[in-house]
Amino acid sequence: MDKWVIAAALLIAIIAVYYLVGSNILNREMQFTQERATAFALQELNYRYSGASIEIFDVRNTSTVAGTSSWLIKANVAYGKNTLCPNLTVVDVDQAFNFVPREKDMITSGCRVMGCVSLSACSVNYPEEAILLPLDMTHNPDQQLQTTISSFESEAGGVSSVRATATRYADKYTSSRTNMTYSDVWLVSYSFEEAPSSLDMVLNKSNGVVLEYYRKLL
Repeated sequence: MDKWVIAAALLIAIIAVYYLVGSNILNREMQFTQERATAFALQELNYRYSGASIEIFDVRNTSTVAGTSSWLIKANVAYGKNTLCPNLTVVDVDQAFNFVPREKDMITSGCRVMGCVSLSACSVNYPEEAILLPLDMTHNPDQQLQTTISSFESEAGGVSSVRATATRYADKYTSSRTNMTYSDVWLVSYSFEEAPSSLDMVLNKSNGVVLEYYRKLL
């Protein structure tokens, strides 16, 4: 009887050691460095959002309720980037959720700046927002401006031929046309292939209003 008890106790001890050692090995294998977590997240994003422009802008290590750490990767996912109708979404990829991409904030969609809908003024925080707002007659109703944009689109052969960029100047920007210096503005530039000049606009970051616009030789 004692032999059976001793044998059972030894078996239980062996099983406990096996699971303890195996668990530690598994935990070590499951640990992600920042580089590995970022690469894995990017792989998942590319699979989920095929054809989109993906930019990881934040990688942080967070603690779960259980006290373990995990990686949270935040990315900007844009379809139609540098067009006149970019669709931008902020997506989280969290190790705590098995690296499944989760859409957190829709910035632009359907050629609209979502944070500016029904608002007369709104802060411009993304290049995609800056590209869209000069085209928005709610925020920029000036008829001459809208006519100039329409003429440029026709010159390009249609909206789909126009390419757009937006650069933020947080400190100051001096206009090449008026020599006026602005603080914290976006410079939005529309162009197309073989265009003799671009259509440039200085956009107020705080309210999305075009301060001035002009053609610039390329």
